[in-house]
Amino acid sequence: MAELDVRERFLARFAEPLPGAARRRIVIWHDADGEFEEAFDAMAAEAEAGASLGGERPLRFAKAEDGSLFATKRLLAREDAESDFAVYRR
Repeated sequence: MAELDVRERFLARFAEPLPGAARRRIVIWHDADGEFEEAFDAMAAEAEAGASLGGERPLRFAKAEDGSLFATKRLLAREDAESDFAVYRR
């Protein structure tokens, strides 16, 4: 039940209106112990399968792992500068 609450609270962030002149929302999920990695992976799989999780704007998921931090930055800044992003970091 607690995992469901975490999921709902996390996804609610993307449904909130954007402040001021912001065009998108990027949420960094820092999970030092890795206890929610499976929940993040499940949401990412749902989004990949076409489920609309975030609200009005497209929501994409990415993992910022050691060795791929620059690739994650390039994804956010260059490859897709329009979508909302949930970025998981352990």
